[in-house]
Amino acid sequence: MTETTYSIADSFAAFTAINSMKTANQLQAEIEEGNCEYKYKLTNLSKEQLLHRISQLEWRLNESLINGESAGNYGQIAIYQIGFEDDGSPTGLTKEELEESITNLEYMAQCVGC
Repeated sequence: MTETTYSIADSFAAFTAINSMKTANQLQAEIEEGNCEYKYKLTNLSKEQLLHRISQLEWRLNESLINGESAGNYGQIAIYQIGFEDDGSPTGLTKEELEESITNLEYMAQCVGC
């Protein structure tokens, strides 16, 4: 499986990006609680959509505290599975979609102080 894990420097957010449907495995369906968020992609977001995604990131970070999931000295952690539907199905995304998704996730992390 071709899987790349990115960590946002000195932040509490991390995510996994899968860039090919052929190389990704089916995941369990996303759980409402907890620090893991599935996103097909984070591209072409309106201001309202971006604000909603930032709120979701804050929720996932807070869930990591509630569930005792931390990154040691880094504190809170949110795990983003990019290229997956909420039911855990891999959808894949283009290189451009992946790059824009990473850029948007980095911006979201900055907005919440990561």
